Amino acid sequence: MTKKAVNNYRENIGGSEDTCMVDEMRNGKNSIYIGFGPDKWFEHFPTCGGSSQSPISIDKFEAEASGQLPPVKISTSNENGLLFGYYINDGHGFGMTIDKEQGTATISGGPLGTDTYTLEKIDFHFSCQDKEFASEHIVDGFSHDGEVLILSHDKIQLVFYNTKYPNFNTAMDKSDGLTIMAFFILLSLGDFNKASLVMTHFMEDTAEPVRSAFSKYGMNLYDLLPPLKNMGSKLHYVYYSGSLTRPPCHESVTWMVFPEAVRFSFHEVLKLMLKANQWKKMLGYHGHLCNNVRPPQPLNGRKVHVVELSHSAYD
Repeated sequence: MTKKAVNNYRENIGGSEDTCMVDEMRNGKNSIYIGFGPDKWFEHFPTCGGSSQSPISIDKFEAEASGQLPPVKISTSNENGLLFGYYINDGHGFGMTIDKEQGTATISGGPLGTDTYTLEKIDFHFSCQDKEFASEHIVDGFSHDGEVLILSHDKIQLVFYNTKYPNFNTAMDKSDGLTIMAFFILLSLGDFNKASLVMTHFMEDTAEPVRSAFSKYGMNLYDLLPPLKNMGSKLHYVYYSGSLTRPPCHESVTWMVFPEAVRFSFHEVLKLMLKANQWKKMLGYHGHLCNNVRPPQPLNGRKVHVVELSHSAYD
């Protein structure tokens, strides 16, 4: 994208550099969408003003014990457990849309009961600078650096849809349509998650909005998120009923938030931060590829449940 194209892009969406303020965005005053911030979303998307919105602040000491739940079962359809797909930068964040023909993952059990959900995409949230926090959910009063949307400086979210519906778009506005597994990321100078290198490499290639790139290199889900494989009988998570954290904010999500962080390479994420910051400066107001978070929303009487010990089955 040339400088002229960037200027044309900015003019078309009405953005300007002097309105791109991270601290304002963190307080819900700035925008990751066209001309309005999270505090104004409900004016354009009424569901964003609903009573079961996400993210929330989670105090696990005030959460209710889950009681007896069926075991969580996670399966991958690819015989090698690999995921393939398109890495996409939509101008507001990075993600990977799964190519289901080459293999996907499913989850059932736990708070999902007998329903089965299939993996649609992986979303990635991260901070632009090492002193800023990108995590949307706050656990015990401390926002992790990220959530990996499963994120300590950053975050990853696995977004699944209920297979009782034909596809993600059909499921996304149904009360039992989606489940999102959110894990926090810890940036490490030493030991880190090797599978994360595949993800950060392709995200770096798509740092320019709006870009996509197909990954011909499969990524092993369990290597990317070791807690899914290694927790055994100590699967610890919090779950509650909430919403998508971007417009249209459908209240269709069973959130499963895991406190155990996964390790990403500090150097690789730093390169990604630098590229994202370059585009943030060029695009001004609408360059929010990092710090792309929504402030915590009121609980409004919702129950938050904690699972201290559970059992998982892996294929």
